[in-house]
Amino acid sequence: MTINKNEMRAAQYNNYGSPDVFYEGYIAIPLVKPGEVLIRVHGTSVNSMDTMFRAGKLKILTGQKFPKGTGADFAGEVAELGVM
Repeated sequence: MTINKNEMRAAQYNNYGSPDVFYEGYIAIPLVKPGEVLIRVHGTSVNSMDTMFRAGKLKILTGQKFPKGTGADFAGEVAELGVM
């Protein structure tokens, strides 16, 4: 799949399960609103909460709508500022 300039890569899953449910997907780059920043991610990790969400142990919080993404822990650079 060729990525276009309006998309970014995202770690996603379409159902709860083991780490094997992850795949590399593509989502639209979000529009940056006032007071927000867009980060160009250089590295990410999976923490224990990500693991529980992916396994379906906290469905009451995450719901049944898919695909879902992961990766709240990351490092990168500011790519865009939402000016107030």
